[in-house]
Amino acid sequence: DGGGIRGMSELLILKELMDRVQSQEKLSSTPLPCEYFDMIGGTSTGGIIALMLGRLRMSINDAIDCYDQLTKTVFDATQVGGDGKFNHKVLERIIKDVVEHQVGTAEERMLDTRDNTCKTFVCCRAAQDLSAGIPRLFRTYRSPETNTYNCMIWEAARATSAAPTFFERIFIAGPGYPNQSYIDGGLGRNNPTKQMLEEARLIFPDRRVACVISIGTGKLSTISIPKLSFFQSFFQRILPTELIRATIGIATDCEAIEQEVAQRFRSVPDFYYRFNVEQGMQSIGLAEFEKMENVVAHTDQYIRGEEVKQRFANAVSALSGSVLIAHIDKLKSFYYVPSRRAFHFVDRKGVQDTLDNMFSQPYGSLKTTIVSLIGLGGAGKTQVALEYCRRRKDIDNYQGIFWLDATSSKTIENDMRNIARQLEPECVLENDKAAVDMVKSILSNWTDLWLLVFDNLDNPSEIAAIPGFFPESGFGSILITSRYHGVQELGQHCLLQEMDEGDGLSLLLGQQYSEEGEEDEVLGKKIIELLGHLPLAIDQARAYISRRRLLPQDFITEFNNRKEELFKATPSIWQYKRKPLNAEEETILNVATTWEMSLSLLDTSMGQPSKELEDILTLFAFFHPRAISEDIFSNSIGNPGTATSPISIFNNNGKWNHLKFEDILTKMQELSLLQFSRQSNSQIIISIHSLVSQWLCMRLEISLQKNFIQFAMLHLEDYLIWLKDYDISSWGQAVPHVDTLSLHPPNMIDYFSDPFYEVAHTFGALGPNHTSTLTTVNNLGLLYSQLGQLEKAERMYEWALAGFERALGPNHTDTLTTVNNLGLLYSKLGWLEEAERMYERALAGSEKALGSNHTSILTTVNNLGLLYSDLGRFEEAERMYKQALAGYEKALGPNHTDTLTTVHNLRLLYNHLGRHEEAERIMYERALAGFEKALGPNHTFTLTTVNNLGGLYSHLGRLEEAERMYEWALAGKEKALGPNHTETLITVNNLGLLYSHLGQLEEAERMYEQVLAGFEKALGPNYTETLTTVHNLGLLYSDLEQLEEAERMYEQALAGKEKAVG
Repeated sequence: DGGGIRGMSELLILKELMDRVQSQEKLSSTPLPCEYFDMIGGTSTGGIIALMLGRLRMSINDAIDCYDQLTKTVFDATQVGGDGKFNHKVLERIIKDVVEHQVGTAEERMLDTRDNTCKTFVCCRAAQDLSAGIPRLFRTYRSPETNTYNCMIWEAARATSAAPTFFERIFIAGPGYPNQSYIDGGLGRNNPTKQMLEEARLIFPDRRVACVISIGTGKLSTISIPKLSFFQSFFQRILPTELIRATIGIATDCEAIEQEVAQRFRSVPDFYYRFNVEQGMQSIGLAEFEKMENVVAHTDQYIRGEEVKQRFANAVSALSGSVLIAHIDKLKSFYYVPSRRAFHFVDRKGVQDTLDNMFSQPYGSLKTTIVSLIGLGGAGKTQVALEYCRRRKDIDNYQGIFWLDATSSKTIENDMRNIARQLEPECVLENDKAAVDMVKSILSNWTDLWLLVFDNLDNPSEIAAIPGFFPESGFGSILITSRYHGVQELGQHCLLQEMDEGDGLSLLLGQQYSEEGEEDEVLGKKIIELLGHLPLAIDQARAYISRRRLLPQDFITEFNNRKEELFKATPSIWQYKRKPLNAEEETILNVATTWEMSLSLLDTSMGQPSKELEDILTLFAFFHPRAISEDIFSNSIGNPGTATSPISIFNNNGKWNHLKFEDILTKMQELSLLQFSRQSNSQIIISIHSLVSQWLCMRLEISLQKNFIQFAMLHLEDYLIWLKDYDISSWGQAVPHVDTLSLHPPNMIDYFSDPFYEVAHTFGALGPNHTSTLTTVNNLGLLYSQLGQLEKAERMYEWALAGFERALGPNHTDTLTTVNNLGLLYSKLGWLEEAERMYERALAGSEKALGSNHTSILTTVNNLGLLYSDLGRFEEAERMYKQALAGYEKALGPNHTDTLTTVHNLRLLYNHLGRHEEAERIMYERALAGFEKALGPNHTFTLTTVNNLGGLYSHLGRLEEAERMYEWALAGKEKALGPNHTETLITVNNLGLLYSHLGQLEEAERMYEQVLAGFEKALGPNYTETLTTVHNLGLLYSDLEQLEEAERMYEQALAGKEKAVG
C-alpha cells in the first residue's frame, strides 16, 4: 500500500517474511523478494518499494537502507509555492541515483525483457480524470489488453508518488503517447490488491497460484475535511473539489479492499494473507520522518503477536512449498452489465438502501433472493438497477454480476448465451437451451456471491416462464425491473415512487443546486411539480434547458405552450435506450415512447380489444388526475348521450358492471398506467400520473380530443346531478374536474358548458367566500368569455370579485387578477371607460402588492395599451407598450413570448398610425424572428405573427406577399390546431378579405362560408367574430349584386351585435 514514511513498516514486515524463508529453507543469506514472487505491485511510496524490490532486484536490507535515506532527505526538502509542499526535484535526484547504482544508468526504462523476471507495476492516476475509477499502470512487462508506455523507471516512481499537496505532478510523454500529467495512484487504489489480481489473471492465464500477500502501512483513522468556510475557500483554491473528495476516500480504501478480497477467498484457506500494523500508526503523518523510530517500534510489536506469528508461518509455507492452491480463474470476476448509466444520474439513496436491506440475507442461505423493482415507465427503474450493480461491484465481493434484457424469452436466451461464453469460452453450445442450462448449473454451484438482473420484464405473458431461467443457490441474488405489478409474486418487491424534491433538484439543476439562487430553486421546484417528479421527464427537461440555454422561467413558459414537443425532445447523445418487443433496433426512450410501450401491452386477455381499453384510459385523462371516482361513470348508465362513450362497455342491460370495471382497472394498474383504491363503500377511486394524463390527451388528433371532452362533460354532468340529490356537501369533489375541463379550448367544448354554470350556483351552498369556490368561479368566467357568452362571464367575474374582496381584501393578488379579467371583458364588450377603470385599479393594486417591475403588472400595462389604442389615445397607448416592453425585456429577455406579444401590439399601433416602415421592421426583426427562435416556425405564436404580417402587406398593397404569409399561417395552424380552431378560422377569414380585394369573389365566398360555419359551431351565432364574418359576407354579396342575400347578412349581423354589445 501507499503511506509515506510508514512504508518502512512494509519493508520490515517483508524482511521478517524473507528471514523466515531463509530459516525454513536453510539458505546462507536472505533471499531476494524478486526470486520468490512472480509479481509485485505498489502504489505511491509502496510503488517505489515495488520498483526497488521487483524491477531493480534489490535485497530487502538494501531497500530498507535506501528507503530510510530517501524519506529523511525528501521530506526535509520543503518549498514555498509550487504545486506541492516538498521539492520534487530532490525526489527525482534520489530515485535516479538509486536506479543508476543498481543498473548503471539513471535513464533505464521500465520494460524488462529478461526471462523469468519478477513482473512489476506501479499505480498512478491521470490528473485530469480523477472521476475515473480505473488507475493508470506503468509496467515492466507487456500487457495483452493495454499498450503501456515504456517510460523511465524514475518517471514511474515519480508518477506513483506525486501525492497532491506533497509533490508536483509529473508530465510524461513519448513517441505515440501525448503529453499527460500524472499524480499519486493512492487516489483510488491505495491498496492495489485488486489490480494485482486482475494483472495476474491477464499475465498468467493458465497458472495456479500458491499465495497472495498484501502489506499495508498501518490502519488509519478516517480522513475528514473540516466544514469551515475559511478552510474551504482557502483549500479549494489549492485543490479542486473533486480532488478533495477523492482524498477523503484514501483512509477507508485500503481496508475496504482488504475485506472484499478476503471475502472472495474465504473458501480457499492458506492462500491470501494481509499484514498491516493494527495500532500506533494513526498519529504518524505521511511526511513525519522524525517519527521513523515509532514506525519501527510499532511494527516490531505487531510482528511479535502470536496470531501474526502463525500467519507468518503459514505464508512462509506457501512461499517455500510446491503446493499451488488456487487456479488463476479464481482471481477473475465477471461484470456483464451495459454502460447505460445516465451522465447526470442522481443516487436515490433511499431506494438503494431499501434494495440493500432486501438482499441482506445471511451468507450462504439455502434460497436465491429475488427482488422486483416496480414502477411507471420513466420512473428510473433501469437506472436504479445499474447503480445498484455499480455499487455492488465497487463495494462487495460478487464474483459475477450479469445483466439480461428481459423484454422477451428470446432476448433472455440471447444474453444467457453471451454469459455462457464468458464463463466457459471454449465450450460449444448446441442451442439456446444448452446455454441457459450451463449458466444455471455454473452459478448454482458457485460458492461466491452472484447477481442476475432481469431488466424490463414488462410483458405479462412472459412471467410464467421466467422462473425457468433462475439458478438455485443461497449465494445468488436476482433483481427484476418491471412496470408490471404481477412480478411481485416472484419474491420481495420495491415500488419505485416519485423522485423526492431534493433529488429532483439535483437532477434538474446539477449537484450544485444548493449554490443556485433562491429564485432558481423556487422555479426548479415548480418545474419538478409540473413534471410530476418523474425522473426521465426531469432529465429530459435538464437536457432541453441546457441545449437551448433557457432560464427556468422560460422553460416553464415553453412547457405550457409546446408540451407535446417537449415530451419527445431528447439530445443527440442520450443514454436512455431500449429495444421494444419484436423490434430489431433499439429506440430512444423519452416520456412518450416509454408510455407507448406500456399501452402496447394492453392486449385482449381481458376479453376486450386493446383499442377499447386504451379509449377507457384516455377518457380518464380528461378529468383531474387525482380522485377520479367510479361514481362519475356509473351514474351515466341509461343516458343516451353516453351510449357511445368508451365506458359503455360496462353497461350490463342497464346496470353498472362494477366487477368488470374493477377487473380492467386491475390490469391497467398492473402495467403501472394508473393506480386505484377502494372507499369504505367499495367504490373505486382512480389516480393517474399527471404527465401520463397530459400525454394521453395530446397523443390524440384534435377531432378525437373533442369527442372525449364531450363524453367527459356528459359523465360529469350526470355525476353532479347525482351528487346534488345524494349529498350537497360532496359537491366539492367535483371542483378539480370542473377546473380541468374548463382549461380546454372553447372550440373543443361546444355547448356542454351549462352544467358548469349550474355547478357554480350550487357552490353557493358552500359559501361565496370559499377561496377554492371563487377560483373555480373565476375560471368559469374565463371559459364563458372564450365561448362568447359574455353575460355569464360578467356574472362569474362579479361573483368572484365580491367573494375575493370579502375573503382576501381588495388588494390581494387573486382579487386583482379578477379585476384585470373584468377589464378584458369590458374591453371586449366595448365598455372602454369601465375597462380603463378596472385596469387602473389592477395596476395600482398590483404595484403596491408586488412592486412596479413584476411581470403580472406588465401584463396590465400592456392591456392598458390595447385599451388606449381602442380609445384613439395613441400616444398613451405607445407609452404603455414601451413601458411594458422595457419591463419584459429586463425581466424575461428579448425573446420571451410576453415580450414578443408586446412587440406585436406595438407593431399594430404603428401600422394603424401609418408608420408602416417601423411596423414592418418590428414585425420582421423582433416579433417573427424572436418567435421563430424561441418557439420554432410552426408554433401558434409564430403563426399568429405570420398572419399579422400578411395583414400589414395587405394594407401596404403588397398583395402577393400577403397571400404568401396567409397561406404559410393557414398551413401551420391547420397542422397544429386543426381546421376548425378559431385561430385557423381567423386566417381563413383574412384570406377571404384578400381574395375580395383581388376580385376573386368566388374564392372569397368559399373562405367566408367556411369561417362562418366554423365560428357558429365553435363559438355560437352571437359571438363577435361570428357576426363580423356575417357582415363580411354581406359586403361580398353586395359586390356580387346579390342584394337580398346581402340584406339578410346585414340584418343578422345587426341583430347579433345589438344583443351582444347593445
